[in-house]
Amino acid sequence: MGLLLAMGAAAAQPAAAPCTLIYGHGRNHDPERPQQDRLWDRLNAEFHAAVLQQWREAGRAAAPLLLPVAATDLALNLQRLLQESAAQGCTRVLETALFADYDGGALVLRLRLYPLQGSLGPRAAGALPAVGQPLLTVQRELDLANPRSLERLDPRVLGRALASEALAAP
Repeated sequence: MGLLLAMGAAAAQPAAAPCTLIYGHGRNHDPERPQQDRLWDRLNAEFHAAVLQQWREAGRAAAPLLLPVAATDLALNLQRLLQESAAQGCTRVLETALFADYDGGALVLRLRLYPLQGSLGPRAAGALPAVGQPLLTVQRELDLANPRSLERLDPRVLGRALASEALAAP
């Protein structure tokens, strides 16, 4: 009888919410300007942390993965993302991006939500899920005309605002 009660209690538990991998990486790497790379890493870390915190405060299961601006091997970055999402049981990726579009004269802050196809159900041993087409994009662009704009930027405030907008989307 105890086994039946335990099985009934387990069946009554709601299914765990799908995990979202909050993935961030820097973009504006310049090996000849390590101080600039450190600035980009700090800005990206603050933005990423604010998004992750907002996601978790909303009751969403989330796992972090943040790569430095010097991580420029895109194939390796993708492999790390897929391995970490599989290890954490995540079914989606929320990409956090904060970078300068120098040609467009804009500082871009963007969140993009992707499904991980093949993340549910059985997979062949060692098989990783694949990143699908974006489900949602939330983006802000700030004018880069003033070179001191990066110094005055608070990515934590913008990270929380963009994450709130993404969480409110249908």
